[in-house]
Amino acid sequence: MAMLMVVVYHCFCAYSFCELDPKHWGLGVGFNQSYLHLSKYLHTIDMPAFTLISGYLYAFLRLKCGRYEDKFEFLKKKAKRLILPYGIWFSVILLLMPDRGTFSDIFRGIDHLWYLLMLFWCFVTIALSEKLWSKLPLIVNLIVCFFSFSLLYFFLYFNLLTDFLCIESFLAYFPYFFLGVVIVNHDVDIFVEKKVAKSVVAGALAFALVALFFLTDSTFRYHSDMLARLCGFFISVLLLFLFKNVSSVNKLARNNWVMSLNKNSMGIYLLHLILILFVLERGWITDFMNNYLFIAPFLLFVVVLCLTWLISALLNKTKLSFLFG
Repeated sequence: MAMLMVVVYHCFCAYSFCELDPKHWGLGVGFNQSYLHLSKYLHTIDMPAFTLISGYLYAFLRLKCGRYEDKFEFLKKKAKRLILPYGIWFSVILLLMPDRGTFSDIFRGIDHLWYLLMLFWCFVTIALSEKLWSKLPLIVNLIVCFFSFSLLYFFLYFNLLTDFLCIESFLAYFPYFFLGVVIVNHDVDIFVEKKVAKSVVAGALAFALVALFFLTDSTFRYHSDMLARLCGFFISVLLLFLFKNVSSVNKLARNNWVMSLNKNSMGIYLLHLILILFVLERGWITDFMNNYLFIAPFLLFVVVLCLTWLISALLNKTKLSFLFG
C-alpha cells in the first residue's frame, strides 16, 4: 500500500510542484491546486508508513527472530541493499537526464534516491544504539521518539539544517522508524490487539484521515505542517494496528500477485520515477497530460506501475538482480 501510494504521488507531482519547484518539476505540465492538495495528502502518509514498516520489520526480525546479531554483517548487508543501488541509479539518472543534477549531488541525493540514503542512516543509528533503546521503558522511548520528532523544527528554527548526506531527511523520518522499533520492543501492537477493539482503531483512523485532509489544504485557516506530519504519524500506526491481524488482509497478502508486487517493490520504487521523468520530457506526453487532466495521471500510474513491475520481475531472475539491492 505504501509503495503504491508513492507511485501515485509521483504521477501527480508534475501538476503539483511545477511552480513550487520548477528546477525539478518544470516539465511543461500545468499547475493544478487540487492535485497539489492530493500530493501533499498522499505524501504525508506514504513515506511515514514506509519508514514505520521498515523499523517494525527490523525490530521484529532482530528481537523476535534473533537475526542481525552481528552488527558489522548487518550494516554491510544494508550497504549492499541500499547504498549500492543508490550509487547505480544515481549514475543512471544523470546519464539519462543530465539536467537533474551533477555528480557532486551524490552526497545530497537527487529525486527519490534520497530515501535510500536516509533509510541507511536509520538502520545505522538504531543498530548501534540497541543497548540503549532495548533497555529503556516504554514511556522513555516514546519521549525520545517525540523529542526526535521535534528535533527537525529545532534545527529549522536555528537554520542548522543541511541536505549533506540527507541529514535533513533523516531528522524528518527517523522518528517514524524508531516508533516502529518501539512498537515491537514493548509489544505495543499485541497490547492494542488485546485491549482495543478494531472498531475503535478504525474510527480513530477515519478521524485522522479526515483531519489530514484539512491540514494539507493550503486554504485551511489553521494549516500546519507539523500537525499534518503528526497526523501522518498516527495514521501510519493506526494502519499497522488495524491491518496487522485482519484475516482477509493476511489472505490477500498470500495472493501470488501481491507477493510478486511485494518482492519487486524495491525495483518498482527505483524505476518508477525515472520512467515518469523520462516520459514527461517528451512534448507530446506533456500535451496529453494538459489536455486530459482527469485521466492522464491515472493512466500514467497504470503504465508506469506495470512496466516497472515487469522490468523488475525480469531482472530479478537474472544476475542483474543486484541493481535492486
